[in-house]
Amino acid sequence: HACGHHAQATNVVGLAFGLVDSGIMKELDGSVTLMAVPSEEPVEIEWRQMMREQGKLYFLGGKQEFIRAGKFDDVDLALIDHLGTGPRYKISIRGAEGGPSPGGDGFLAKMIKFKGKEAHAGGSPWSGVNALNAAMLGLMGIHAQRETFKDSDAIRVHQVISKGGDVLNVIPSDIRMEVMIRGASIEAIKEACKKIDRALRAGAMAVGAEVEIIDIPGYLPRSGGIRSTKFPKLLKDNAVALLGEDQVGTGRSISGPVRVPGGGVSDVADVASIVPLASIGVGGAKGRGHSREYTMVDKETAYIVPAKIYAMTIIDLLYNEAEAAKKIIADYKPVVSKEGYMDYWRNIMSEE
Repeated sequence: HACGHHAQATNVVGLAFGLVDSGIMKELDGSVTLMAVPSEEPVEIEWRQMMREQGKLYFLGGKQEFIRAGKFDDVDLALIDHLGTGPRYKISIRGAEGGPSPGGDGFLAKMIKFKGKEAHAGGSPWSGVNALNAAMLGLMGIHAQRETFKDSDAIRVHQVISKGGDVLNVIPSDIRMEVMIRGASIEAIKEACKKIDRALRAGAMAVGAEVEIIDIPGYLPRSGGIRSTKFPKLLKDNAVALLGEDQVGTGRSISGPVRVPGGGVSDVADVASIVPLASIGVGGAKGRGHSREYTMVDKETAYIVPAKIYAMTIIDLLYNEAEAAKKIIADYKPVVSKEGYMDYWRNIMSEE
C-alpha cells in the first residue's frame, strides 16, 4: 500500500532481538507480546464481505479480528508505530503534551449492488434497465450531500465501482460499488450514512432499478483522544534521550477551536478503546502515502530507531514491579470493555 507496513514489521523483529539477546526480561516484572497483525487497510470490501458471509470474518480489520479472537485478553497496554512522510521530525509522539490526539477518524463501509435488466445496447436498449445509470445518479446524489457535512464532523465519503458491467453491447444489469464513510464520531458517521443511502436509493428509483445496500462494520474513531499523558510522555522522553529534542515532535499540528482529524483510519483505534495505547509516528519515507511516489529514504530511522524506543519504554514500564505500567492502567478509562466489545459493535450495526 506504499504505507510503511514492512518497516513496522521490522521494528517488531528488532525489538525481539533486543529484548531476548540482552537478557533484560529477567529483570522486569511483566511480559511482552509481539504481534504482527495483517489487514490494517480496509480494502477489497467485496471479497471481505464474501468472507463475512461465510462466517470467516466479522470485521474488515486485522486488529479487530484479533480482539474478537481473544488475542488481547491478556494484554494490559499496547505500543504501536506507523511510518509517515513528515519532513520535520524523525519521530513524533502524539498526546505527550496533553489534549486530544489529532489522529484518527472512524468509518463504516457499504457494499452496494445495483440490479437492472439486460437488453441489446444497440438493438433494443429501451427494453433494459441500466444499472450503471442508476449508480451514476446515486453518485451524483452523494456529491450533492457534501456541502451538508459539518467541518467538525470530518466526514469523508469515497467510493469505487468494482464492477461496471459485463460486455459493451449489453445494457449493464449488475453494478457493484464499494463505499467508505469516515468521520470523527460514530454519531456523525451514522447520520452521513442515512444521506448516502437516500442518494443511492434515489438513483435506483430514477431509472427503475433495484439497489441492495449492505452495511459492514468499519473502525471506531479516536474521538476520545489520548486519556493520559503519562504513556505517550514516556515514549517521548525515551525518543528525546535517543535522538535529541530537535528530532522529536509531539504531533500537535492542529490549532483553532475546531478539531478536525487527519482523515486517516486505523484499526488501532479499536485497540485504544479497550486498553491504554501509545503510538510513535516514524519518519524515514518521502512522497505521498498510498502513491507510487512513496520512497524509503532513511532506513535507520524507519527500521531501527522505533525498536530502540520500544525497548527503552518497555524497561521503564516493567521495572520496579511494573510501577509505571500499573499507574497508566489505573488512569485509563476504556471506551468499551473487552468482554463487551462485540456487543458494542453489534449495537452500532443493528441501529444502522
